[in-house]
Amino acid sequence: MKTWDEIHKGLIRPFPIKSLMWRKGAGGKNFVYIDARDVMARLDDVAGPGHWQSTYSEAGGIVVCTISIRGMDAAPSWVSKSDGAGETQVEAEKGAMSSALKRAAVQWGIGRYLYYMKMYPQLSAKQQVPDWMDPEHERWN
Repeated sequence: MKTWDEIHKGLIRPFPIKSLMWRKGAGGKNFVYIDARDVMARLDDVAGPGHWQSTYSEAGGIVVCTISIRGMDAAPSWVSKSDGAGETQVEAEKGAMSSALKRAAVQWGIGRYLYYMKMYPQLSAKQQVPDWMDPEHERWN
């Protein structure tokens, strides 16, 4: 059985660098992100396919995703965290659902470290990310 600490440690682990994706944002800044399927795979790997779920709702034109994880302690319980997103420029409704899932995942710590990439504005897809963002770095072992 996994404790909440073990689940948390598994969720916050960085993704393999090859799975990171890059895009140019406003002002020509580089942004790094992960795919929603990477989020789902992480939840499957860490919590187990039968121990997490996502639900969607709408609030004021925003898609809200709630990710619930069932702890596997001696007294299992569900814990839920939510976040929302608006429609995107590409496949607006599907994009909103995907963005909401990824934003809810950040509430759990999944991919949260990617927000620190703002401290490295010179990085692009062709450059090396900081060592500590490699899942094989000693920090994560």
